[in-house]
Amino acid sequence: MDTQLAPLLEELIVGVLVIDPQLVLDPAQPLTEDKPAAVRLIVPEALLPALSSGRHQLGDADEPQNSYVFGEAAEIFEYDFVGPVSTGSGFVSLIARGAYEDLRREQRDGSSRWPSWAAAARLLREGADALEWPRADLPFLFAGSILEADKVQVYVKNDGAKNVMGVMVASDAEELD
Repeated sequence: MDTQLAPLLEELIVGVLVIDPQLVLDPAQPLTEDKPAAVRLIVPEALLPALSSGRHQLGDADEPQNSYVFGEAAEIFEYDFVGPVSTGSGFVSLIARGAYEDLRREQRDGSSRWPSWAAAARLLREGADALEWPRADLPFLFAGSILEADKVQVYVKNDGAKNVMGVMVASDAEELD
């Protein structure tokens, strides 16, 4: 890659994690092989505002999942599957990779300004899906509840040049049977 282009590209793309918010705020939470911890997405910086505006969709008889759609929406077959994420807490979140790494550093140093998982869970349960994102009191771009599933599937919608234009986070339909 041209070394002069590298800094420009770094400004235009951002790493984002799709992760159970409990794993972010409670680092003692155990991870196992059967619980995929996170999916990493590389998105255009211009998509970040849309990642704070998830539209919750409840499935119907043909599509039993519930999902959040961010950015450009499409039919599920128009998305590319990225991977699964465990959501044992009943919630899913999106967090910028840099914010996640800063939070982990703060937790190791004992200087974290973020609430405990118990306090955040209380806020998420009380506010349900009516909370505005992003919030000054939580590190996430977005967080929302997942109904009747302990895992979600993450999908992206790309344009012709493989730039992410939309993201779908859907409950695992197989688990709803």
